[in-house]
Amino acid sequence: MARSTRTLELLSQWGESRPLPGLAASSATPFPRSLLIWLAALMGLSGLWLHSPWQGPDIEAIAMVRSHLEAREFLAAGWLSVPSIGQWVMAEQGPLFTWLAAGMAVGLGFGAELLDASHWLNAPLQVTAAARLTQLSLVLLGLWALWRATYRLARRREARPFDPLGIGPAGPDFARTVADCAVLFAVGTLGAIARWHEAGSATGSFALQALLLWALAMAPERPRRAGLGIGLSLTGLLLSDGMAGLSAAGLGVVLVGAALPGWRMTVKEWGGWAGLVLATGIASWVLLAAMLQESAALSQWWQAQWSFDGPSLTHGPKTWAWTWWPAWPVIAALLVQAWRHRLLGLAHLQLLLVLLGTSLVMGLLGVGNVNPTRTLPVVALTSLAAFGLLSLPRGLSSLIDWFAVTLFSGLGILVWLYWSAIEFNQPAFFAERLAFHAPGITPQASLLSLLLGTVASGLWIILVLWRTRRAETRLWRPVLLTAGGLGLSWVLLMALLLPALEINRGYQPLAEELQAAMGAQTAPLQAPDPSLPYDHAGLSDAQCIEAADNDLMGQTLALAMLEPGLRPLSGGLPASLSSGPQSALGEPRENKGCQWLLVFEDNFRPETGEWTMLWQGPRKPGRDNRERVTLYERRIPSP
Repeated sequence: MARSTRTLELLSQWGESRPLPGLAASSATPFPRSLLIWLAALMGLSGLWLHSPWQGPDIEAIAMVRSHLEAREFLAAGWLSVPSIGQWVMAEQGPLFTWLAAGMAVGLGFGAELLDASHWLNAPLQVTAAARLTQLSLVLLGLWALWRATYRLARRREARPFDPLGIGPAGPDFARTVADCAVLFAVGTLGAIARWHEAGSATGSFALQALLLWALAMAPERPRRAGLGIGLSLTGLLLSDGMAGLSAAGLGVVLVGAALPGWRMTVKEWGGWAGLVLATGIASWVLLAAMLQESAALSQWWQAQWSFDGPSLTHGPKTWAWTWWPAWPVIAALLVQAWRHRLLGLAHLQLLLVLLGTSLVMGLLGVGNVNPTRTLPVVALTSLAAFGLLSLPRGLSSLIDWFAVTLFSGLGILVWLYWSAIEFNQPAFFAERLAFHAPGITPQASLLSLLLGTVASGLWIILVLWRTRRAETRLWRPVLLTAGGLGLSWVLLMALLLPALEINRGYQPLAEELQAAMGAQTAPLQAPDPSLPYDHAGLSDAQCIEAADNDLMGQTLALAMLEPGLRPLSGGLPASLSSGPQSALGEPRENKGCQWLLVFEDNFRPETGEWTMLWQGPRKPGRDNRERVTLYERRIPSP
């Protein structure tokens, strides 16, 4: 086996050299490593801190982490095996991020704080910090795995441009440059930066896809190690994205093993190990659910994964034009050149095209709760685009550069104009827009934010001047302006407009209003009652919030999870809504004694004899008719 593996490795490294037109191999000067690390870290850190959970997946994911921690600390049947908020299963993603963030919280000593009533107010901040650290760790892991995967593919002899004079760089130097370009494409992809800064499965999915590509890249030479990596990655994608992630990646792996010659030679070994690890992972998950008496919740989660929303052949591609920029024009140029010169048979291109194609097909078909507008196969896109730089026409390279200059320079000017409207109420047009989108914003400039904004703007100007004044060829030059512009614009946005974004996207003002309306009527947690099938972490009936039958369940429950001492219980979600939050178990604890009822919008009216309106107001201050929230209090004792 050792001799066979060595032979395959030599064949991979010394395969037939193929010509590839475009940028010469001699221009493959490595990108400064320290600059690449600083750019990735700067983009990862900016926007993670100094704000409460934001609307959408962010607040729901953090609420799931807190629900998991409470169930774990109180040894309650808190649905540890599936993502949940209180008694509601969240079927749109898997439990992996919840597990990792909860483990981070326990490792940092935050989990025990939930047991102490004196720390209720700080618990949301601590859980949020653990979730943010998990996000950052997964993004950095994904970028590292993407670099390793692309480096290994670029080391293949057929991946290198034709160099008859021998003036190009050595194989390792060329591979490093291509891998650096893949990372630059990843941090410069327009649709990725916002998703990487919200809690949930997006960062875990990116890291696992990168690890899967790395494992597949080494499969022809090291099949046993690759099989273990493939199996673990597929298991992780199931636990992160559900069947949507597993079906796309699994179909790609099957096609690679069946159709690509380099991988078909050793598919029995790496495929067998991958299947064994995947089956073991799924069996362990099911066994965990059975041991925790959560089989019903897991069964409900599985049923929701097999939903089929129908094809969406136009809705998704409308957003891909900007979310996939600047990778897709480079890939389009690569495909044209590869077709013209009959290079589509190159192994590394085939591998990446198969993985990209299966992700697109599954996203368009709508299998397993997948949203085609959020389908972002960053790993396959960026790695393929990095190889596409070798055949990028000069005109397209200039177009990408000037588009980046125009876009990010204009964005920077807009950010400064909005900052001026916050601080000085001028220009008047921008002040009016702020009054609508971020009502109640007040001047709150700080020396640090002003300094960060000035430094980011200055660095962008320096980068643009460097690009316009220096003409020497560099493989990474066409993507540098986009990656640098997106990173610096994000830093500028977070430094100057974070208070406005907090009002527009956050729940903090609403949480403070609700907390003041409810007063200090929460009690310390008690030990769970073992006689009940589910005792919600020892909370009494007066410490829970009901949700209206036709309410926006995700927002209601997530907000309730962030309220000190108050937790949501089941509210009678219609069975037809199978893709959203759902009540778990056939007979959950009957909920008849909650003191509070929280209603979003004005489409629900409780029985006036039992409920009395305690507070009403919009989510955003100053908005009278949008996202109205009503808090009711139970006035008569429950039977």
